[in-house]
Amino acid sequence: MHSDEIERRLRLPAHDEPSFLPPLLLPQTTEGFDLRGGRVRAGPACGSLRLLSPRLVIALVALLAALAAATVTGAIRLDRLFNPLPADLFFSGDGVTLDYPDDWFKLTPEDPNGTGGAFTSLVVADRAVSGCSAAELSGERVGGNAVPAWATPNPGVVITPGPGESGDIVVEVPEPDGPTYSGIEDAIFACIVDAPMAPGEIRVALSLGAPQAIGIGPIESFDPTDWFGPEAELGGLAFANIPTVETGWTEVIDGMPAKLVVTQGSGADGPDEIRTWGIYDPKAFDFVWYVRAALRGPDLDALRAQADDIAKSLDFAQDAPALDTATRDDALADAIDGMDREERRAHDTTIFGCFPRAPGEQTVVLEDGPGGPLLEPVSVTCVTTVEETPLRMWHAELRMTWQAGDGYPAGEWGWELFFGADGSGGAQSKLGDDTNLIFPGTTSPAARPIDGALDLEPGSIVQMLAPGLRWDSTLVTDMYNTPHEVMGDRFVSEAQPGRRFVIVDGEPITHNDADWYLVEAPLGSSYPHLFQWLPVTRDGLQLVRVVDPECPAEPSVADLVRLLPAERVGCSGDRPLTLEPVMATLEEDTGFAADGNPSWLIDAPWRLFGEAGPAGMDGSLPATIDPALVDGMQVSVPLSVTGHFADPTAATCEWREPADFAAEPPALQHLRCSEIFVVTAIEGRE
Repeated sequence: MHSDEIERRLRLPAHDEPSFLPPLLLPQTTEGFDLRGGRVRAGPACGSLRLLSPRLVIALVALLAALAAATVTGAIRLDRLFNPLPADLFFSGDGVTLDYPDDWFKLTPEDPNGTGGAFTSLVVADRAVSGCSAAELSGERVGGNAVPAWATPNPGVVITPGPGESGDIVVEVPEPDGPTYSGIEDAIFACIVDAPMAPGEIRVALSLGAPQAIGIGPIESFDPTDWFGPEAELGGLAFANIPTVETGWTEVIDGMPAKLVVTQGSGADGPDEIRTWGIYDPKAFDFVWYVRAALRGPDLDALRAQADDIAKSLDFAQDAPALDTATRDDALADAIDGMDREERRAHDTTIFGCFPRAPGEQTVVLEDGPGGPLLEPVSVTCVTTVEETPLRMWHAELRMTWQAGDGYPAGEWGWELFFGADGSGGAQSKLGDDTNLIFPGTTSPAARPIDGALDLEPGSIVQMLAPGLRWDSTLVTDMYNTPHEVMGDRFVSEAQPGRRFVIVDGEPITHNDADWYLVEAPLGSSYPHLFQWLPVTRDGLQLVRVVDPECPAEPSVADLVRLLPAERVGCSGDRPLTLEPVMATLEEDTGFAADGNPSWLIDAPWRLFGEAGPAGMDGSLPATIDPALVDGMQVSVPLSVTGHFADPTAATCEWREPADFAAEPPALQHLRCSEIFVVTAIEGRE
């Protein structure tokens, strides 16, 4: 299964996913080759001890297994530090502090190796809770060593099978260096929920999100309507649930919206009342800290006051900057630019270029859709709006509308962005469900009856005709149900009408009543391309058309980036090209772990940007440098470089793929090498 297929499936809910885990959101990204698709964030560590929140662990594990690219730092860290104020203990976790009386009992353990993963951060009580300490919840000795029952590897992430597939696809979790403490804090929380309470007892738990065990689900009932209004649904605690006065978020704790929900306890020897405070985290717009206090009378008024004082002591060490209308449009422009830049580089589309960088609207002629180039240009109106939220974040909506046209009705498509005062942070999400959306410019021309023999030579450029290729179409599901021994899962499973491919092998394979050609399939303007099989005919219809290459006479970096890699070679051959002005950066991770011979050509660690550098919109051109010139290359300064594609050494190069990639024949190895731009001369520019 290839990387874009895994990314698509990560956006679908697993059949056994806990019901109110939030959907995968798309974090604002940084320059370079960051992965977009998972809930990943970094937080300031308050010391040497860190734990990973399971919501982050779930997204992290899946993305690691899919592309081995994402990393997570700083989620929850708790240790015992004495507050200089008397009669209080001071606890710190991921920049959060909480005070409680010093004669209370802390049930959650220290974690000196930073190996825990739980929603629950802290559990304390005004007296010991029998059977609920870490030691009492430990398992039996194994092999002479005491191994707690909760010191087990985190489970693999189950991904919903694609259409036509059977069975679960499990992404294995890499083995840790030491034991992985999988949620002992959550186990302690579950224990205190059920453990009998003495008269006058109070227990407090702090969690980032409603406590639940990975792979199991909620530890106790959680009604989202209590928190976010009657329209709230389990699994949707994200963009739709901005705190409002109407939904009861009328309190403020350390500058952030807060709400108290009071529920009746079980009575008898359980709590009489449970008071839970929700406080939004300033570093992530949809993260909520919950301070849950279970109280047992008789003096409930005193216990309520004590519980509320503890909750209101919650303090964020790093407050989000206050929003300023004077700098709003700059922040808005930065946020939209970030989205635009990533979509160009990851999905080869300039669609976000149509949205104004300040509130307003404009009508433009659009040449790209969500999935890349369109079959024909269309006129659309793009509107940008922005509003302030109580979360110290701006909320922008980007809406694109169009009138009805040839084969498509009037419609709307868009995204919403949450971002901080400087344009960073927050998250992104589509507006509405576009699963069945018919995008303009994708309906004509349509697949047509085959007229004579279809002869596609290597180097031919083909464009997908309407209706394109969808991941849930029978053409794709048949390939999962009855895979081909050569193609396996290395086939194009989704292609917007208008998307272009380069034929790299002129010998088709006929399978499932379709003719398949090996093509170079783009993943984006700045990411490695894949060699995959593309259906070009089926049931007497021709699904693609041959188009002429788009060869610029004197190409710039931006011109070359927009071409398919094989198209760059086809247009330029090995003739010298001078690119200016350019900026060069050196990538530590080229995005495709392969080696070979000659290593200086295979590695291609350089990226050439246009005049705007990495901050520009267009993406970068992978390049390598003649070994004799490496010392002369300067980074992040304007340069004039001369180089070429189709270096002579490409004809004999050996590209050794990672072990989990299918072996490529020599012809494809040589093609990969020929697509690398080799710099042969460098001149500095003023």
